[in-house]
Amino acid sequence: MRRPVTRPLPWSTSNEDLVELFTTIGKVEQAEIQYEPSGRSRGTGVVRFDSQATAETSITKFQGYQYGGRPLGLSFVKYSTPGGGDSMDTDPHGGLSQEQMM
Repeated sequence: MRRPVTRPLPWSTSNEDLVELFTTIGKVEQAEIQYEPSGRSRGTGVVRFDSQATAETSITKFQGYQYGGRPLGLSFVKYSTPGGGDSMDTDPHGGLSQEQMM
């Protein structure tokens, strides 16, 4: 399943902040800030909506939106579900492909 990834986020952004922002589009099932192993925010977050259509609308509406003084860049990140779990494809960049990174 593909979900929108949001970047660059202010370092102080919380999961709750993402939910609050994106519920203006539709039902948010989960919003998660991505962190470095050190615990520092990567400045990215992934949002899971109740439908693919809502996810696509979020990208259209918030592409370039000024949030915390930064223009947001949104794109899809691909999740895999090995063994029925729900985990993001991993790589050295936290699951983001080269085209998703800024």
